[in-house]
Amino acid sequence: MITEKAQFLTGYLAPRADDCCSAILSALPPEYAEQARLLVREWFERLIDGLEGRPDRANEMAVIFSEMVRSTGKGFDTAIELLQIARRVLVSTCLGKIPGLTDSDLYEMALDFEARYTHHVAEYFSQIERETLASERRRQRAMAEAMPHPFAVLDNNGIITLANMALAHELGKALESLSGQELAVYFDDETAGELRRVLRQRRSAKSVEFQGQLLAPKGRFLPFNISVQPMFDAQGLRDGVAVALQMPRTKLQSSTDYLNAVVENIMNLVPLGLQVFDRNRRVVFANDHLITLCENEAAKHQPVCCRMRFPGLNSRWSCACEQVFDTDAVVQGEAILEDAGAPRWFQTLLVPMSGPDEEIEQVACIIRDVTPLRSLENEILGRQQTSLASQIAVTVAHQLRNPLGVLIGFADLLARGLPPEQVPGAVDKMLRNSIRCKEIVENLLEFGRGFPGERVPTELTQLVHDTVQPMFTRSQNKRIEWRLPESAGPVECVPNQLAQVFMSLLDNALRAAQEQVIFEIAQEAGQVSIWVRDDGLGIPEEIQNSIFQPFFTTRKSEGAVGLGLSLSQTVINEYGGQLFLDKTDQGASFHIQLPLSHEPAAITVAPEIETVEPPAERRLLVVDDEADLLEMLAMVLEMRGFTVDTTGTGAEAIELIQKHHYDAVVLDVRLPGDLSGPQLFEFLAATHPALAKRTMFITADTMNFETRKFLERVKRPSMEKPFLIQEFAVKVMQLFEETSPRMRSRVKYPLNKE
Repeated sequence: MITEKAQFLTGYLAPRADDCCSAILSALPPEYAEQARLLVREWFERLIDGLEGRPDRANEMAVIFSEMVRSTGKGFDTAIELLQIARRVLVSTCLGKIPGLTDSDLYEMALDFEARYTHHVAEYFSQIERETLASERRRQRAMAEAMPHPFAVLDNNGIITLANMALAHELGKALESLSGQELAVYFDDETAGELRRVLRQRRSAKSVEFQGQLLAPKGRFLPFNISVQPMFDAQGLRDGVAVALQMPRTKLQSSTDYLNAVVENIMNLVPLGLQVFDRNRRVVFANDHLITLCENEAAKHQPVCCRMRFPGLNSRWSCACEQVFDTDAVVQGEAILEDAGAPRWFQTLLVPMSGPDEEIEQVACIIRDVTPLRSLENEILGRQQTSLASQIAVTVAHQLRNPLGVLIGFADLLARGLPPEQVPGAVDKMLRNSIRCKEIVENLLEFGRGFPGERVPTELTQLVHDTVQPMFTRSQNKRIEWRLPESAGPVECVPNQLAQVFMSLLDNALRAAQEQVIFEIAQEAGQVSIWVRDDGLGIPEEIQNSIFQPFFTTRKSEGAVGLGLSLSQTVINEYGGQLFLDKTDQGASFHIQLPLSHEPAAITVAPEIETVEPPAERRLLVVDDEADLLEMLAMVLEMRGFTVDTTGTGAEAIELIQKHHYDAVVLDVRLPGDLSGPQLFEFLAATHPALAKRTMFITADTMNFETRKFLERVKRPSMEKPFLIQEFAVKVMQLFEETSPRMRSRVKYPLNKE
C-alpha cells in the first residue's frame, strides 16, 4: 500500500523525470555517463513504480547496473559510490521543496531505497566472487595434479583441503576420502608433531623442510623429505600451507638397481623424462618420454642437462651434472632449454648413482616440462605483487617507524625517570604520535579494503596548517619554505589521506635536499596546483620512468619498500587529479594538480562530549587476549563507575557469564583457543539474547574478509584498534541507550549535511 509520504515524493518527482536523470548523469564520472544514460532513465522509472506500490524489479536493475560497472574494470566499491551519487543528487533535488515531506523523511526514504540496491549489488558481487574462487580452486587442483610427487594443501588447522593422486597412491587411499582429514595422522608420531609445530607458527613466511616417515599401506613407514610452504590470501594473511613430499636419495648397489627403483616408484606414477649417463657423458638409458619432451633424437646420445641453462649455477661447473659428479650431491631446480623457438622451463633432478665401490659411476637425470605451470605462477605472483592489500601490509611497518620511535624513546625516558617539569611535554608528544599511528593504520587499512573513506570539500591551506605542519619537527619545518595562500579553494578528498600524500612527498624531499625544500600551493584555472621541490641532486633521467612503479626504490639498503610514490599517485588519480615529475634544472620537483570542488569547504566541528555517569552497579565483561589492553580498558571503565570483569579466552568468558549477571559485554573478534569471538557471540545470542544486544566488538582484524562479513551480519557496534579512550567510553555508554532512558547519550555531533 502506497504511503502518504510516498505520494508526496512521487507527485514531485514524476513530472521532473528528465531534469532528475540529467542531474544524475552530470554528477557521474565521465566514463560512466554515456553508458548509464538509458540505465538511469530505467532506474528512475522503477523508482516511481516502487513508490507507487508496483514491482520495481530492483534485483534485475541491480544486476544490469553491476555488469555495467564490471565492464569498466571496477568493482563493488565503485558500484556503491555511484549509488551514493544518485542518492545525493536525488536528495539535493528535492530537499526543502516538497510540501508535507520533511527533510528527515526524505533522507530516510532515499537511504532505504539505496540500501535495497546496495543489498542486491552486494549479492551479485558475492556470487561473482564465489565463482572466481571456484575457478581458482579448479586451477589449483590442475596444478596439484601436474606435480609428480605427493602434494597437499592444508588449512591453518592442518586439515587437507586439496590433495593429488600421487599422495593418495602413497597412502593407499581414495583421493576423495582425503579431503577433510588431518594430514598429520598419516605420519609417525615424531613427524606429526613436527608438522603441527610448523602449523602453529602462523607468523612465519618462510618455508620449512624436514625429514619424516609416511604411513603407507600394510603398516609400512616410508621415508620422505617434507617441505612446508606458507600460503597467503589477498589480504596478506596466512591462509594454510602447501606440503610437498619427496623420496630421499637411497644408496643402491648398482645402476641396474637404481633404474629398477625409478621405474617401480616413479615412472609408473606419472610420465617423466628419464636419462642415465656416465662420467664420459655416454647415455646408457633414455626413455621415450624424454625424447618427446626434448623434441630431439639427440637425447638418446647426449646428456640433456648439458643443453640446458641452470640459473644460479656456480661458474666453477659448466653443467649441473659436473657438480653432481664432483660433490656426490643431488642437484634439483628449474632449468631453461633454449634449443629452438620459445624457451621452455623444466623441473630437473640430477641424482648420483654409486657403484659397489661407493664411487659415483653414473647420473640419472629426470625432467618434467613446467612451462605452462611457470606461466601460471608468474601470473599469480604478478597479481599478488600488484595487489594493493599486499602492498599495504608492508607499508604499515614503513610508515609507523618514526612515530613508534618517538613513543618508545619517551616511554624509556619516563621509565628511567624524567624531571617532573618535563613529564607533561613528553606525555603530549607520546599522545600526538600515538594518534598519528592510529590515523596511519586506519588510512592504510582503508586502502587495503578498497574503501577510501568519505570525501568532503577541504580547504588545502587549512589542511596543511592543521595536519601536515604539526607532523614535522621544528628543525624540519625550518628547512621547509611554506608558500601557502590565505585560501587555496576547496578540493574534494579524504583529508587525512591527502595529508599523508603531502607528508610522504615532503619526507622524500627532506631526505634528498641539501638545504631547503619548497612546498607551494597556487590556484589556477579550475584547479589547485601543489609543488614539492628540493635542491638536491635530482632524479637520474634513466630511472624517472620507474619512480611511480610499485616496489621501485633507490633506498633498499635503508629498508625502504618503494610504495610511497605509487600509493600517492593512486590517491591523486582517484581524486581526478595528476601527480607527476616536473622538469627542473636543480633537484626534484613533484607537481600535483587537483580539480576545485563546486561545494564550499566543510567546517570541521569537534564533538562536544559531556561526562556521562552510568547508573549504579552496572557490571561489564571485557574479553580480549591482550593482557595490557585488558588492564587499560578495565581501568577506563572502572573510573566511570562500572564494575568490570576481564578474561582472555572464550571458554573462561562462558564460565563467568554462567556465574554472574552482566549488563554488557565488550568482545574481541579474534580469541585464542577453540572458541572464537563470533562463536562466543552465537552462544550469547542463543542463551542470553538481551546481553547479546548489549555486546560491542573490538578488533584489529578488519582486513580479514570473514571478520568484515561477520560484523556486517550481526549489526552490533564495533571499534577498530587502535582507538581513543574517550571514544571507547562513549561507545560503551551508548550500549544502554535503547533500554535505559537514563543512559541517553548527551554526545552532541554536528549535523552531517549532504
